Amino acid sequence: MGYADNLTEAQRQKGTLCWTCSKAVPKADSYGRYIRGCSWSISLKPVEGWDAVPCKKDNLHSYHVISCPLYAQEAREKVDSNTARGRRKMLKEIYDMFKED
Repeated sequence: MGYADNLTEAQRQKGTLCWTCSKAVPKADSYGRYIRGCSWSISLKPVEGWDAVPCKKDNLHSYHVISCPLYAQEAREKVDSNTARGRRKMLKEIYDMFKED
């Protein structure tokens, strides 16, 4: 079984919703309390109420998120372009690990 065989081609091309979510990369304050993130990005626990397709490549398990109640569109005008570019690059590299070769 390849990466997300049960996804449509359009869903594969669009990518997981996490790619454009401002909560995709967690952030903690100086006391170690998370001030940004979700249960998936912080502790790899599925978000309650999301519509996500389980994916597996080799021994790596993940999800292709289609909709999520915690989704927060990345505010591009508020995010430094280098930070946003780096986050998207990192998430794309993770995503690519799950694609079929």
